[in-house]
Amino acid sequence: MSRLVSYVTGAAEEDGFGGLAGGHGGRTDLLSFGDFADDEPAFRFRRTDVDETVQVTYHVADVPEGGPGTQYLSKLLDGTASEEERAAFSADWHDRVGTVLTDDDLFTVERR
Repeated sequence: MSRLVSYVTGAAEEDGFGGLAGGHGGRTDLLSFGDFADDEPAFRFRRTDVDETVQVTYHVADVPEGGPGTQYLSKLLDGTASEEERAAFSADWHDRVGTVLTDDDLFTVERR
């Protein structure tokens, strides 16, 4: 998730773009991580120019099960999955990822 956030926002950890002469446009140290205690991870985005923040909460518990093919994950990892099991896992996993990327109800956005 952090790499995706970095691509979308341009923010980075210590390996980010240092900026032009005079420090303009620097991206270094604009991405940081903290602990979260509940089952719904939240991401806070703050605009440094106007000091406004939004929080995006990911409702992980609402993500549907991956389908019957996901039962083959352990076999896939240990190298014992058949071609049929690999194909079933791949199809169901990609469907689940597609849901996460397209279902707006899995996320809420609020001003902080």
